[in-house]
Amino acid sequence: MALACDAAGGIYLADGFLPTIGQFLAGSTFAERFLAKGNMRAVLERIPIRLVEHGQLGVLGAANWYLQHHTHLA
Repeated sequence: MALACDAAGGIYLADGFLPTIGQFLAGSTFAERFLAKGNMRAVLERIPIRLVEHGQLGVLGAANWYLQHHTHLA
């Protein structure tokens, strides 16, 4: 999916489940399996993978959208 969507800016994993699986991902082979795509490895190595741990991420996203679409109020 990262290649199909040209995710050069990065992959952001964000949700309420991350505190539970964050440690698991850090100790797993996830990153190596992500990169194990043959001749596409060099491309995938340039795509950062980030874990976003913020309890109010949805609220921040909604506020950001609102401010972008209602700039006369900001």
